[in-house]
Amino acid sequence: MIEVKPISRDYPENAWTYTKSADGTIKITRRTRGKASDLANEASSWSPGAIIELVADKTMPFSGLFVQSDISLTWDGPGWATLERVYSSINNGGSFVHGGDDVSEVNEVLDVQTLEKPLTSAPFWREAYKPENEGTGTMYDGVEALKRVQLYIDAPTIQEAEKIKATFKAKVVESKMAKKRMQGTEAFYVPAPVLTRTETTTKRPNNVGAEVAKIVARPNIEHVPVPAGFQWLGGGERVTWNGTAFTHEQTWIGADYWDRDLYGEVSEKA
Repeated sequence: MIEVKPISRDYPENAWTYTKSADGTIKITRRTRGKASDLANEASSWSPGAIIELVADKTMPFSGLFVQSDISLTWDGPGWATLERVYSSINNGGSFVHGGDDVSEVNEVLDVQTLEKPLTSAPFWREAYKPENEGTGTMYDGVEALKRVQLYIDAPTIQEAEKIKATFKAKVVESKMAKKRMQGTEAFYVPAPVLTRTETTTKRPNNVGAEVAKIVARPNIEHVPVPAGFQWLGGGERVTWNGTAFTHEQTWIGADYWDRDLYGEVSEKA
């Protein structure tokens, strides 16, 4: 008498494998051996790209939201098969796995470097000659003051220089500018902060580009510190779609002053 037996199982029902790569990608592979007809129904109903929640139990210790990646069904012998299902979850630097329309992930960065600016942006000069007074011909006109300073520097004799110096209206300020220019100082360094906000969400971003090259009352930053004493200009903006979610990146550039003749303004958000 010949007795037919199923192929012996070298691993338990719902065996699993866990891997994590350098970019943060987590993959969980689950293998089930059973009747081919039952497993075929499960394989045919599999939806690659669908997002599901895995719940840990006695057979598998991992929980969380994962994307159904790959599935394969292998024939093991008469009436038997092995089903292999692969689930993946990618870290914040890559894809985004969500469980609802209201879920989002936000990353904020403050980057402060240095920027070279002309002497006319130095505090001692700007406090005396504000940009809005330029071209008015008044005592506080920075354009006229620079002309006097340049005439003083270019004077052919000491006597001529003293005559021009006597015309200085804000004598201490203009004399200080002339001295620094004659010493060869033309520029100085200032802090140049840049704020970046990156949000990954299932919702399509709205008003994209509305703040680009616009003066903003306050950047949309909640966590990292926003340096005080700066005016903020909307920088570059980018939106990407990876098949699962949108990633919206915004930047703001800080400066002591942004010329309102050149840049429009965006009022503070409600």
